[in-house]
Formats: sequence, C-alpha cells, structure tokens
Amino acid sequence: MKFKFSCVVDNKPLFQAQAYILINSLTKKLKIHPNDIFVHVPKNTDKSFLNFCEQAQVNVIKFTPFDLRNAYCNKLVQIDTFNALDDFDYVFFMDCDLAIVSLDNLTLNDDVYAKIVDFPNPPLAILKRIFEAAEITNFRESKTNFEINGNNLSEWNNCNGGLYIISKRFLSELGPKWKEYAKWCIDSAKLFTDKYSKHADQVGFALAMNALNKDVVHLDIKWNFPCHVNPNLLSDITPKILHYHDRIDHHMHIKKTGLPKVDEQIKVVNELISERNASTLDNSLFWNLRYSLYPELGSGVGSRGEILDFKKRIIKYATYFAKESTITDVGCGDIELTRDFSFQNYTGLDVSNEALKLGKEKRPDWNFENKSITSDEISESDIIFCFDVLIHQSKKSDFQEIVKSIVKKGNRRIIVGAYNKKPEYESEITYFYGGILEEIKKYEKYNEIAIVGEYRDVTVVVASVHNSDHQRDIPSENLNIAFQEVDRPDILQYLVDVSRTELGFFTSHYTRVFEYSWLFSELENVERSSIIDLGAGVCPLPICLYHQGHKVTTIDSHSLIRRQSEKKGWNEWGFLDYSIFGDIKSQNVDFSQFTSLRKYDYIYSISVIEHVSAVTRNKILKKAARLLKKDGILLLTIDLIPNTDNLWNFSEDQEVESTEIHGNIKSFKSELEKYGFHVLEEQIKRNIMGSRTDVYFVKSVLKSQSFFTKYLKS
Repeated sequence: MKFKFSCVVDNKPLFQAQAYILINSLTKKLKIHPNDIFVHVPKNTDKSFLNFCEQAQVNVIKFTPFDLRNAYCNKLVQIDTFNALDDFDYVFFMDCDLAIVSLDNLTLNDDVYAKIVDFPNPPLAILKRIFEAAEITNFRESKTNFEINGNNLSEWNNCNGGLYIISKRFLSELGPKWKEYAKWCIDSAKLFTDKYSKHADQVGFALAMNALNKDVVHLDIKWNFPCHVNPNLLSDITPKILHYHDRIDHHMHIKKTGLPKVDEQIKVVNELISERNASTLDNSLFWNLRYSLYPELGSGVGSRGEILDFKKRIIKYATYFAKESTITDVGCGDIELTRDFSFQNYTGLDVSNEALKLGKEKRPDWNFENKSITSDEISESDIIFCFDVLIHQSKKSDFQEIVKSIVKKGNRRIIVGAYNKKPEYESEITYFYGGILEEIKKYEKYNEIAIVGEYRDVTVVVASVHNSDHQRDIPSENLNIAFQEVDRPDILQYLVDVSRTELGFFTSHYTRVFEYSWLFSELENVERSSIIDLGAGVCPLPICLYHQGHKVTTIDSHSLIRRQSEKKGWNEWGFLDYSIFGDIKSQNVDFSQFTSLRKYDYIYSISVIEHVSAVTRNKILKKAARLLKKDGILLLTIDLIPNTDNLWNFSEDQEVESTEIHGNIKSFKSELEKYGFHVLEEQIKRNIMGSRTDVYFVKSVLKSQSFFTKYLKS
C-alpha cells in the first residue's frame, strides 16, 4: 500500500521547528522516502526553512492562503496537490506538530480515518446550531476522549484536525465539499462565537462528511496521542503518533509528560533530533525557535549572567578606538552583548530572523542583516566580533569558511570567541575542529594577536593589524610576548589602545606592560574614587581611570612640558596636562609643594620613589599619609637591582646614593609602617625581558597614623 505524507507549515519559527521534527521522524525512523513527503508553505517563507527542505529532498509546494480570515483552513490547500497525483493509496494530512514513531499494525481499508476530538469543542449546543444552520440533519453524537465540566459529547465526524488519513479514491469527492463548507463556516463565524470560530476547518470537514452521508473511521488515541493534555487525564500507553502542540523545549526536543511509556516514545524522537543536530545542525531553525519561544535564554548560558558581563568587558576593553569605526557583529543574536555600546556604524548579522527582530527593537539606529559573513554582500569592516558562532558549525568546511571571511573582512581588528582546544563540556549542538588561534594565524594577516580571556571552554582571541612609525611605540613582536606574560591581557590590550589612540604610542619600556596592567587591575572594580597619580609622566593610566569614572589628579614636576603638536617626539617622561582628555586635574609641581584641602581614596606611583634619595622618599610617604583618607590605598611599583631585594639606586643613569643608604624591601616596609601603612599585598617580578631591573609591586592601606607621624605633623 502506497502512502503520501503532507503538512502545512506557516512561516513561524515554532511551526518550522515542528516540521523539522516531523520530517526527521518520517525519514529517519520510518524510512519514508523524501519524495513521498509534501511540505506546503506560504510564498513568504524564510529562505532558511526552504533550504532545510531542499537538503531533506522533500517536496515543497508554495501556496496562496485558503482564506485570510482563518489561517487554520490553510490545511485545505493540500487537497489540490493530491487530487493531481495518482501514485498513492492514502494520504496523511498532518499538522506539523506530530511525530510519527511507528505505523506498525495500522490497517487501512475505508475512505477516511481520524480521531474524535479530544474535548467537546465547539460545545455540543453550538455544534448543533451550526449543523442546523447548514441544513445538515444527520447529526450523530459521539463521546469525546475527555470532558469539559462534565460534558463529553460531540458529533461523530467532528474530528481532531491533527491527522486525517484519506484514500485517493475518496479525496476527489471529499475535497470540493470540504472547501465549500469550510468557506461557509468562515462566513458564518458568528454561529461559532469568537472563541470557537478558529475551528472552521474541523467543522467544515464534519459538515462535508455528513453531506456526503459518510462516517469517518475513528482512530484509537494511540494514533494521535495528545501529549499536550494534562497527564492526569491520560492513560500511560505506548503511542504510535505523538501530537504535542507547543510542548517543545529550547533544544528542539519534545517535552516529556511524566508518563513512562509515553516518555519512552518521546525519547525515541528526541534521540533522532539529537543525532540529526549532532551531524547537521540547522542553525536558522534552531535559533529562530530559541529566540521566539525562549528569548529570556538568549543563545544559552554564554549570553546571560556572569559570562555576559565578562564578554561585555572584553568588548569594552578591545574597542576604545571604535566609536566611529565600522563594526560587523557575526551572530549578533539579541544584542544583549552590544546594545549599550555607543557604536555609530554597527551591523549585526544573524541566521535567525527572530534574533534580528529583537535587535531592531533594542537598537533601531543600527543595521541588521539576515546574512552570513561569507556572503559577497557583506562588506569589509574596521572591526569584526564573532562570539559563540563557530562552536555551532556542524561542518568543518563552514567553520573554516567563516573564519576565512572574518579574517578577510576584518581590516583592523577581529574579536573571536571559539574553542581553542577540545572542550570539556560538549553537547549535541557544539563542534570542535581545531584551535581558533592557529586557524586565525595561518592567514598571516594580523601582527598582534592575544588570547584575552576564557569562559567555560571558549577562548577569546583579539587579533589586530597595527602599523606605527612612532619611535617609542612597543614593537608588535614584544607586545605579543607581553600578552602571554601578563595576568590580564585584556587589560593590557585596553591600555595599549588608549595609549596609542590618545598619546600616539605605548611605551616600549617593557616593564610597563606589567606595571600598568597591575595598577589598573587593582582599581578596575572599585567604586568612583579620588585618585592621585604621583609622577604621571606620559602614561595611559590617568585616561583609563578617568573613563572608569574616577576623579584623577596627576602630579609631575618634570621641566619638559609635553605639547600636542609635538606628539610624534613624545616618550613616557615629561609633564603632560591631562585635562585635554577630560575632567582630569594636572599640576606641574613637586609633590612636596602640592596642597589640597581634600583627602584621597588612592595614591599610586609607577617606578618613581626609588629614583629619589631615602630622605626624599620618606617625605613622599609622609605626604601620602597626610593626603589619604583612613583606609586609603597606596599602590607602588618600585624598581629593584636584579636578583636582589635592594631598591634601584639610579636616576637618569646617575647613582642616587649607595645601596646601604638607599635601602631594600625590608627597610622600605618599615618606612611604610612608620607612616601608618599596612602592607596588604606584595610581589616581585624578575627576569623581565630587556629590563635592567626587577620590579616590586606593593599595595598598602593607611590603617592608623603612628605617634611619629602625628609628632611630625604637629
């Protein structure tokens, strides 16, 4: 016996995901040939769903709506398709929210098979009124599967529209009548009342059958099992065909019912879907469903909570220069990651139209495209983002083509979150083909590349093209080494970008990669504070801290005044008036001459106090203690003579004083204690590339003022 299988799929993510499940159950479980499957779609159907149907090799029939007043009646467009075909005995008219597990023991001899409605909808009184108005007199009552308020009667031919099995020989007779009465039902909607007018297709079928003096053969509930019904009403049987309505989860699986035998059959279908996703994930269908039914989840755990905050920080630190840059965001999703940034030339790309709808609602001023970065229609950009897209490519060739396109079109910088090693956490929708770092490097385009962070198993790579003719700018090869050596390469990237953007260079003095990034990390998460930079020179830290919301005052007594017009000749020394970058106060005075009526939360200094005498150093500490609030923090980096704890005792290549007088870490800590400071943290960095010194990092808190300090004040 020859069967055909048919469904109507409206252009909505839920229906398309349901059709995905249905088609896979037919082809993978029942081994139905794709040529016997017919999918009817409206003419405006998303290209992504059409692509899936093409790959599945099923027949696609584009239709004009049966009647715009009632979308449920679109199932009647299937009639013409099969009246034009001869090579079948029965056709299954199916709602797309079915999953067929088995057709074993299904015996067909009669003209029409369907299941009586589960509930008496429309109610019996309304249904009788409709039959009377239609002048159909052979009304035959039948019990429904379940009752509503004690009522469980309907008309024999009022069947659940999820599945009709109709013989070829009868379809030509039934079809015209069904269409006629469906139209009549739509026209007579007042008879149904607003609540039940949607049942025009179902009642039209019943009227047509009665007009032809035919009775449907009722299918047992196992052939159209209502998974969506309250499980307390259901018997735990082994269903052959599952009817689940919208009970589909965010992994495109049918939700379980709690009934063991039923759930075992659901498991069979879900395993089919898992196998399909693991081999060939249809990203468009998957993410359209996710963003349509479960928008609160975003693209998963990586798009919400702490991981979202982490990625926002990465974007913030890697896009300082990007306000007016052209930006392409590959797999932008619902733009929760980027929505709060002030990018002026942003384009979001996504395979999910549902995600793009959310993006357009949040940022109507931005551009969004339902295209891949591999498309010739997508232009080059200054910066390209791509988070959590590559890990969902089920084909290695797709993974490679996307990386290739990102590299080709990312002119200045790319920021990519993907696997750099085989992931510990695996799922049916994630895939690993090799490390992202090497995949980017093989194109030899970017001369500065850093792993700036990790979340779960995903590695974030920032790769940049940098060309500089500034004599003091750190060479790219040295910066690449630094990215691997510092604790926070994301912070170093930020400091470098700010410095190059505002100052024209990031110092080639290699120890600064450690000193600047350490200092910024200590202040990264503190609330808005008042800060003194002692011996600021020409440095990105005051600018970065200002952009973090802090009130910064820089103090430097250097006689060389740095002017904007001479930026090409700058190095990190000299006095710079930072007020040109924002609300930063700068004073060209010796620290001993600095006066303030206010007290400060933080004072920091980068490699300054070791270059003055021990006497002057003590005066600096005494002054710092006077300027800081109680519990204020003093952050210092201090050069050391290599492989010793002795403070560096040279300034501009001249010895300041002997090491015995100049002191060491132990004596310096005693000085801190003398002025009321308590050391909270300390570390030493030795064997620094190209450096004549080691570096001591020390964080102290002003806990109390010693008797000695109070005496000096008095």
